[in-house]
Amino acid sequence: MNKKIRNFGLTLVAALTLGGYVSPAVVTSAQAATIERLPDLTKSPSTTQVQQALDEFDAQSGDRSVSDLQKQIGNALFNLIFKQGSLQAFQRTLDDLGLGGLVGGLMPAASTTAMSPEYAAVQAEFKAFEAGTTNWLASVPKKRDLTIDYNDAYGQGKLHATYVPNPTPTKKTMIVVHGYLASGVESALWGKLAADLGYNLLLPDQRSHGQSSGDYVDFGYYARYDLVKWVKAVDRLNGPDSAVVLYGNSMGSGAITQAAGMADLPRSVKGIVAEAGFADVRELFTNYTDNLITYLRELGQSWGLLAPVYQFGLSKLLEVFDTQKLLNVISTLVRQHEGMALEAISPKATLAAERPELSMLFIDTEDDSLIPYEHTVTNYQAAAAQDKKLWLLPGTLGGHTSAIQDYRLFKRQMQQFTTRVMAGKVMSRDGLRFQELFAQAQTVNRNLFTNAQLATRDAALRQVQTDSLAAQPDYPALIARLQTMRRTDPVAPMRLSAPVALTNATRFAALSKGDLGTVQVGDYSTFYVDAPVAGDYELTFDFQTRDLITIPGTVLDNSLTLNQIKTVYGKNTPTPLARFDLPQTFQQKAQMKKTIHLAKGRAVLQLASQTDKLWLNNVTLRPAPADRAVRLPATPQGTVSFAAASFSAAADGGYFALQGDKIGYTGRSGGQFQYTLAAAPAGSYTVQFQYATPNLNAKLRLALVDATQQVIATTEVQASQNNWFGLFDRITTSPAAKLTITDPARVKYLRVINQGDSLVLGQFTITHD
Repeated sequence: MNKKIRNFGLTLVAALTLGGYVSPAVVTSAQAATIERLPDLTKSPSTTQVQQALDEFDAQSGDRSVSDLQKQIGNALFNLIFKQGSLQAFQRTLDDLGLGGLVGGLMPAASTTAMSPEYAAVQAEFKAFEAGTTNWLASVPKKRDLTIDYNDAYGQGKLHATYVPNPTPTKKTMIVVHGYLASGVESALWGKLAADLGYNLLLPDQRSHGQSSGDYVDFGYYARYDLVKWVKAVDRLNGPDSAVVLYGNSMGSGAITQAAGMADLPRSVKGIVAEAGFADVRELFTNYTDNLITYLRELGQSWGLLAPVYQFGLSKLLEVFDTQKLLNVISTLVRQHEGMALEAISPKATLAAERPELSMLFIDTEDDSLIPYEHTVTNYQAAAAQDKKLWLLPGTLGGHTSAIQDYRLFKRQMQQFTTRVMAGKVMSRDGLRFQELFAQAQTVNRNLFTNAQLATRDAALRQVQTDSLAAQPDYPALIARLQTMRRTDPVAPMRLSAPVALTNATRFAALSKGDLGTVQVGDYSTFYVDAPVAGDYELTFDFQTRDLITIPGTVLDNSLTLNQIKTVYGKNTPTPLARFDLPQTFQQKAQMKKTIHLAKGRAVLQLASQTDKLWLNNVTLRPAPADRAVRLPATPQGTVSFAAASFSAAADGGYFALQGDKIGYTGRSGGQFQYTLAAAPAGSYTVQFQYATPNLNAKLRLALVDATQQVIATTEVQASQNNWFGLFDRITTSPAAKLTITDPARVKYLRVINQGDSLVLGQFTITHD
């Protein structure tokens, strides 16, 4: 048996045994002291030790907000990421939990594609430069060690840096900040370039790295304060005319971009060069769990006829690897050990607060397999700088922080930017316009082009980039070339300011397969859209299923997935926005709707089929209708009624479809529908609903839910059989259910959960007792 499949089989057993259902509540601060005492699993604690800590955690929480397995995995991840534990120790921890087959899916694989020709052609020049840096730092005379102190919520300690004065006296300094698990002296490659460009050099060690003290990694949160101190130290060395540029890559980029938003960052800092950094640490960790989910789904293709078993086990495992819950555990530990909030480690947020006159250059490679280059694009877009430039290197270079391997252009780019900002020169109006258009040209969705078109486009952009680095760039001519390129883009987006019809005629044919009307398994239709604002959009369609039997996880699974297609790690990567599990309609026509969230701007959406017999019509994407919020009656005996189909959100836990104002099918237990409450006065309420079912075990759970999706109160209603077998024609009213609201400010939603067999849901009526 394939080893990966065997490991994943053990993983499924562990998930089914230990996972269970967990509610979406977050880890509370009251649990912090207990979770801190969770044993370090890399040191093989006894089962009694672990269980004692978990039991104490649960006793404090009052509910199972996070499962035992999630707490252990979150603790192991904290030790790996923030305490610089070894990947081998993390592997042992997952092995002990029966999850050893998952490590390979957490981190993206490095590209195995050969280096693109334009970069291979200049490698001799880079290799010669690289060879000259091997012993350079050790042989530099007059370098000196500097130290500064820190005393804050993180703790107390000393920070170390190496200062290298330029052989030609100057008051200009470049501070080069290293990445994760590295040190200042390990950044000699970039430091040597700074020296060659005529700058003094400061190579600081971040906390818990190199010769600096500290036990935990802070991902730039405290480094921003430390950098303010380092800049002041450099200013003291060089006097009143001191001028500084900050360069950082990877985690070092996270440090300098967070420093950019510091109000007390000295004015001696003239510019920032950020390479291959993250935009938000929680989003970065989410990227890795997304990798794991993709890995697991791809692994399931080997299961053949056992796919339904795999799908069931996978659903349980995905409950365990719930990103939000794992991050909540990690966040609690980070707050305890480092005195900082994980949510606050967000360069994109601090960049929005930077002073506008601070110039910025963002650099990344599109083959970055560690931090998706979209993080750099996000930081560029978030930055408040009036003078900012984005340089993305397409194709295959060397992965993470490898832009310097395109040595000739990298050096010219750094030289042009640093020379200008050090001299205090303001970018011209045409120059700023060029930088804006150049960024737009680089960030167009690459899925819209054939490989031949991309090769031609990339070569043209590279030439534009090269020409822009001339001593006196002709910006008007460069702008005209970029505008010509835009006019030759293969497709224009459909603007979502009004409803748009998704049809064979409006889809992007080059990235579509099959027919949108009569859908077969493996068919997909791709659409290029432009969202005028970030927000909710609603996808609706009419459908008719033709399979007589529906089996989830097989070719008889009537389902569609709406994906957003991005270019990540140098390949097309679908990010699921919504899954439509379609019930057997026995050739009756039904409707479907779901709400998705889109960021502002252009997006490539793909509707993909997992069914072999499906008819679609009237597929429409529109801005989500005005809030359908229900206002509960404030006075006794007051009544409000609303259609079951007016839900604001629906979970993927069960098949459903719409028949007019009714929810026509809820084909399996777990289907959920959530209704927004505009007002929920305190008091006792009676809830009834219209329904039809031929089944003996149809029942609903009704729940009041807060803004964080935490359940406040629940009640259940048994819906007695009111139709003959196979029929849903006769509609009757359910028994009364009681719900009590004691904290009106907290109640935000009414959630309806199918706990039993299928039924049709009609109108709901709520009366204030």
